[in-house]
Amino acid sequence: MVSVGVGIYESIIRMIERVLYILCVVGLLTACSSHDEEPAPVSGGRTVALRLLIPADEVTTRTLGDPGSTSVLLAPTKFYIYFVQTNSGDNKDKVVTLYKKDPEHPEETGSSVTGALSLTPPQNLQTYTGYMASSGDKVYKYETLLFGLQEGATTGKFYVVACKEDLGINIRIGTSESDLLNTQFDAAAIRADLPNIYSSPYNYRPDGINYYGTFGGGENVTIDMMLYHVASRVDIKWNVTNDKTANYQSTKKIKTMSVSGLKSENCYIFKPMANIGVGSSPYDSELKAEEEVDRQWYGRASFYTIPFTESNYFDMTMHINDGASDHDTDLKLNMTGAHDVFVPWIRVNLTYDEDTDFTQTELSLTKQ
Repeated sequence: MVSVGVGIYESIIRMIERVLYILCVVGLLTACSSHDEEPAPVSGGRTVALRLLIPADEVTTRTLGDPGSTSVLLAPTKFYIYFVQTNSGDNKDKVVTLYKKDPEHPEETGSSVTGALSLTPPQNLQTYTGYMASSGDKVYKYETLLFGLQEGATTGKFYVVACKEDLGINIRIGTSESDLLNTQFDAAAIRADLPNIYSSPYNYRPDGINYYGTFGGGENVTIDMMLYHVASRVDIKWNVTNDKTANYQSTKKIKTMSVSGLKSENCYIFKPMANIGVGSSPYDSELKAEEEVDRQWYGRASFYTIPFTESNYFDMTMHINDGASDHDTDLKLNMTGAHDVFVPWIRVNLTYDEDTDFTQTELSLTKQ
């Protein structure tokens, strides 16, 4: 009886050991499977949603004049996005790493943002009704971007540059905020793309206190950033008078028109209204070519340029050929009335009312 009882006891023990072994194996397999399904490690910082907007009342605008012309503003496709950490720590007031996240899996770390993000231009304009300066205007509203902040970054500021062509700027991780804001580019090298370059002006504070790209911490925060032109549009309308006392149209037919003294190098990308002086290598821009025979006496042309101040004035020189001789007209715009954030839209009215020169009849500006 005793030997039989021991045998049964040993059998029970072996059965229990097998069951425990099976349970351990199942447990290990379950643990491995659960681990494989876990998301990638989450960054130590917060997740922020960023919505980028570009003001554009009309994509295609018919300008005044005879026969008139068309100017096209293209929606940017490249975005350079920087985050300056403002909370205390080794990276205070420095550009730090951003992580672009998948909206469907915001818990994941995402990929590090090291260069320009390529975004698809929106197909339709929308009306913006937020708190920005262009409230109520038509805007391009890009896809909402989710960014994760690196470990240790809990508050900071976003700075954004939008363009279609490479601007040649190089802002590295660890760059100080002051150096970031002093970033410059060469306007002459990309002058054809100047109408399509936008940025977040460093001193724009809709509430009068905080820069509009500021992230102050918290969860599920969405920041709207309207981006603005860094170049001014200069609209020039000219007219050769033909009144009863002076029929200049019989002798003066404008053949060519150009402007010189445009700023080329060392142009600020985040401080478009802080440019001083034209620099050592200004460039010219042609406004009216000789073959435009339909605009001999009146018409309109426009171009984009980086505004600058020289003793509180933004000046440039127009060169006009009437088929017989050249004439130069110096234009001076008083910049003391300009907005300190937004580059102006400059309008110039020129009337040929004397036998030798244009007379500047109006030179005004509005916010662009």
